[in-house]
Amino acid sequence: MIDFLVIILMVIALVLFVLSRHQLDRTKKSMSEHNYIEELYSRVSKAHGAGKTKEEIITMMKKDYGLDEDEAEYIYHRTPDIQKEDKS
Repeated sequence: MIDFLVIILMVIALVLFVLSRHQLDRTKKSMSEHNYIEELYSRVSKAHGAGKTKEEIITMMKKDYGLDEDEAEYIYHRTPDIQKEDKS
């Protein structure tokens, strides 16, 4: 009887371990996506601060990051520096 309980507990521990590894992989993927978007926002802010036009920045995003026109436009308008300027 005790052997059976030990086996059940070991199986539960194994399942929890596998689930925790899966969650860790999902978290790592999410963090790498977050770092990617932060890098993109930073690059757009720097280009905007350097006096580049909207069209030049969008062209840069399309070329360097492989974005299409709509995605680049969306990122451009979501950049905090651009949002501050649009509100002014």
